[in-house]
Amino acid sequence: MNEEKKKTTPEEYFRWSVFGIAMLLLFMAAFQLYFSMQEVIRTWFEWQYVSLFKSVYNLVIIVLCIYIIRLYVFRKQA
Repeated sequence: MNEEKKKTTPEEYFRWSVFGIAMLLLFMAAFQLYFSMQEVIRTWFEWQYVSLFKSVYNLVIIVLCIYIIRLYVFRKQA
C-alpha cells in the first residue's frame, strides 16, 4: 500500500485562491442583486402590492436555492 503523496504545487494554490476570490465576489454580487431587486419591486409596483411581490420574489429565491442544493446533494451521493 505504497501511496504516493500528492504534492500541492504553487499553481494549484493559485488556482484555489482565484476560485475562492471569484466565489466571494459572486456571493457579494448575489446579495447586492437580491437587495437591488427589493428596491426595484418597491419602485415598479404600487405600495399596496409591494409586500405581495416581495413575498413571491422571496418564495422564488427559496425554491431556487432548495432546487440547487437538492441537485448538489444528489449528485454528490451518486
